[in-house]
Amino acid sequence: MEAQLKVTVLIPIKEHSSRVPGKNFRQFCGRPLYLWILESLARCNHVKRVIISTDSQSLIESFKNGQYCWPEGFVVVDRRPPNLCGDAISVNLLWLNLLPSRKDSDPQFLLTWL
Repeated sequence: MEAQLKVTVLIPIKEHSSRVPGKNFRQFCGRPLYLWILESLARCNHVKRVIISTDSQSLIESFKNGQYCWPEGFVVVDRRPPNLCGDAISVNLLWLNLLPSRKDSDPQFLLTWL
């Protein structure tokens, strides 16, 4: 029997969006856009974990306060350091910031945007 490929997904979610203000947190059919993405990933058999890289204090608090229920360790919310906040930050810099701190990192990664 072949082992299933499991990937770690990185989702960069900024508090402010330059082209579409507040797009990541806009309501779509009664829920914020980012929640739709997370729910889709949770249904995918090949996703082991989701790392959210964010500068949004409200998003961080919503996960700390247990507002959402996900399997243990499925969603990891990572607060971006100030030098990685803003519109001109490359997603490659986010990867470089996250990978050294992830001792259990998988060799397979997927990047998705909202």
